[in-house]
Amino acid sequence: MKKKLILFSNSSDNIVKLRKNLLLYLWVEKYDITICIPEIDNNEIINLKNRYGFNLLILKYHRSSLNIFSNFYYIYKTYKILIKNNFDLILTFTIKPNILVSIANIFIKKKIINVITGLGSSFFTNIFIKNLIIFLYKVSLSKSNSIIFQNYDDRDYFINKKIVSIDKSYVILGSGVDTKYYSYSYKKFDKKNIKFLYAGRLIKDKGVIELIKTFKKIVNINDNVKLTIAGKIDTENPSKIENDIINNNKSNKIEFVGNIKNLKDLIIESDFSVLLSYREGLSNFLIESASVGRPLITTNVPGCKEIVDNNNGFICEKNNIRNAIDIIKKSTQISDNKYQQMSISSRKKALEIFDNQIVLNKYLKIINNIIS
Repeated sequence: MKKKLILFSNSSDNIVKLRKNLLLYLWVEKYDITICIPEIDNNEIINLKNRYGFNLLILKYHRSSLNIFSNFYYIYKTYKILIKNNFDLILTFTIKPNILVSIANIFIKKKIINVITGLGSSFFTNIFIKNLIIFLYKVSLSKSNSIIFQNYDDRDYFINKKIVSIDKSYVILGSGVDTKYYSYSYKKFDKKNIKFLYAGRLIKDKGVIELIKTFKKIVNINDNVKLTIAGKIDTENPSKIENDIINNNKSNKIEFVGNIKNLKDLIIESDFSVLLSYREGLSNFLIESASVGRPLITTNVPGCKEIVDNNNGFICEKNNIRNAIDIIKKSTQISDNKYQQMSISSRKKALEIFDNQIVLNKYLKIINNIIS
């Protein structure tokens, strides 16, 4: 008889972009899968549903709302879903499902695995929200079977704050990358036409403001440089940037292309992938870029520093525009031979550490151990 698993996440985009490969692995392992998300905002989730035959539940909530009544209503509705269906395992991703689903499960005592995909935009800037989240995590994760972190800093933080115990904590670096799809693509480094790419949500915590300010300086001193910014404003995120920032900074050297369906093509066209983030769970954009063979430029923060070293890219200081300018100027001055060495190092790192087969086998091992 098939084992029944329910997976909670905060959006259909999250499922399509980051959990698709895990769904495939679970499907191959003959799991009966239910996905619970707050909305459907793309057709791809329906295509995945039809392809793998999983059940799809819509349970609405606002990702950043602190409204106590709406959050308790979500806990109640989750409780009803879990009571009605005899799931063998609950799997949660992102902050609200991790906390609220786990609270509902305290009364049901189903086996549950929580995946901490990052600490959230408000965690290190708003002391009230930070303390509230720590308290809620302590309550909600107390009965969890396993907690998976995407970097060691997040795990160590949770252990030091006595939110989780070390014996239930695991680190799996990221969500994995399909290295066959994101295959190596050779690119000759032409100093007369250097293309930088950022892809991700347009929020302040991703360093988008610093990125724009940095490149406004860079393009004024080097006419051969161009920055492409791909992504959309995350309207539910407290760290969202305003439309005016986009409208006031468009130029022939800084291009905003919105949400791109086929990001691989954009990575292939670019010379460097750049992310000046304040903190990540683990950056999917950087590991996809590494798999294609692109040198990386990022900040020395959790979720980024695990992917980039001196062999495959450049590391900046967080929230330091002057330092970012110096580092990016340095990247434009390397030789083609040095560029190719970095390119090969990026690909090698993706194959040896972040490949789907490696990452998802670790997930499956934990899932199968908990269920059995």
